[in-house]
Amino acid sequence: MSVSSKDRTAIAELGAAYAVLLDQGRFAEVASLFVEDGVLHRADGTVLIGRANILGAQSKREPSLRTVHHVSLPLIDLLGPNEAKAVSNFIAVTVRADSASLGPAMGYFEDRYRRVAQTWRLSERRIHLVYRPQPATVEASR
Repeated sequence: MSVSSKDRTAIAELGAAYAVLLDQGRFAEVASLFVEDGVLHRADGTVLIGRANILGAQSKREPSLRTVHHVSLPLIDLLGPNEAKAVSNFIAVTVRADSASLGPAMGYFEDRYRRVAQTWRLSERRIHLVYRPQPATVEASR
């Protein structure tokens, strides 16, 4: 199935919104990008089900750590009129409040989307890490 430019834009903007809102610490808005029963598979293996659990976990992020995500355009595949999947690459740089860099992490998002009431939402996001600095590397860079 081909993806209309309107659907492609809406889905791509979801990925951008996730990164920007997460980086800005706007966790309630991050959770609202998911359908009510949405699933977030974190890179550490934790699986969060439902907006409330996603919000709760994101709200526990270490406040002295800041991230900046750079996300590629997604490769989108329409599965039906109200379902799609996509993959996008990311690089995330994490710094502490004292501006010490913890280095870049690189990976990709594997997403599923569902259209609800004419609005695309994430139904599932799997975060796959390809590279993350090892603790010894982080300690050596301080």
